[in-house]
Amino acid sequence: MVRLLVIAAALAAACKSDTRAPQGAPRDGGGAGRRDAAAIARPSPAAAATVAARPPLPPDERAALTGTVIAAVGREDAFRVVALRPAASGPATPLTPDGGSWYPIPAPTPMAIRTTDDGAAHTEQLYRLGAAPADARPLGPAATRVRGPVVSRDGRVILVETDLESFRDIYRVDAATGEPTRLTSSPQGSFEPTLSPDGARMAYVANREGDAELYVQDVAVDAADLRLTVSPRDDWAPAWSPDGAWIAFLSDRDGAPRVFLVRPDATDRRPASPTEIAGEPGPPLWSPDGARLAFAVSTRDGASEIWTIEVATGTAMRVSAPGARDEAPAWSPDGRHLVFVSTRDQRIDLWIARADGTAESRLTDSPEEEWIPRWLP
Repeated sequence: MVRLLVIAAALAAACKSDTRAPQGAPRDGGGAGRRDAAAIARPSPAAAATVAARPPLPPDERAALTGTVIAAVGREDAFRVVALRPAASGPATPLTPDGGSWYPIPAPTPMAIRTTDDGAAHTEQLYRLGAAPADARPLGPAATRVRGPVVSRDGRVILVETDLESFRDIYRVDAATGEPTRLTSSPQGSFEPTLSPDGARMAYVANREGDAELYVQDVAVDAADLRLTVSPRDDWAPAWSPDGAWIAFLSDRDGAPRVFLVRPDATDRRPASPTEIAGEPGPPLWSPDGARLAFAVSTRDGASEIWTIEVATGTAMRVSAPGARDEAPAWSPDGRHLVFVSTRDQRIDLWIARADGTAESRLTDSPEEEWIPRWLP
């Protein structure tokens, strides 16, 4: 049975539930929005009216923000990817050509999945983006599902989860030629790959005994795997720490979903998120220095909030102001700020907040919807 992530719909066509998925498959079916994305509920008047405002970022702090934010902009089934300057408001730079719907993925340089529907077939294709729409180039196979693309820091290792030859398996895509090489072969499917910092190993989710568990193996054909988790409930959404020492993941082994940590050698499994966070966490994202994890939490009142956890102490902190639906966080390159999606003011816009939650400011203010932000250096 597929369980949809709470943050699931910006990849509307790409992330629909798949009735073929076996029991125990990851909650998003291995969706492309794995740590980042996807369909946030449309704003409700009640939520928008009760947002507790935070002070805005001071002008000098805003002007000092570095890097580029890329995001999906538009409407369902017609999103495009644009680049934005977080330091100041200004026009967005288009990065994708016309046709289909485009969704950015986490990568050291701009990359996106393009989805197309001709009425009879749905197709997904990974693309490398450039400075202008004409620079977009396809990478790897086109298939009905291309999920969870992850890219190493040097851009040389690209992994995708796809149904190219099976229900769902993980492939390595040659960064130069785009040729795919199948790395897993499981009738029940392999999902949600995440790369070690050196690009040599991958952690992923597989359902081999009736529930989703985590495994790790070398990024090679027929490599032996090591099982990281053992639980009668589901474990999913792995994320490798920047220093390679930990893998964060979600699990409902205690009844309700929580963030957990495990060493890549399957030792020292322990909860990372405290039990006092009321709500269901989304996929965890490591800060650039590996000291904190960020994630969205869906609360029981229909709102959602951005939280962080100090990995060393387990101390949790709410980053975004309560009362709206705040989703899909992404760290700034220096780890001092987070960009996220918010439904305030009956809109779906991007906001930037200090990582300590003391100030936040709107990044976009347009009648279109902005989704799935990525903050690149």
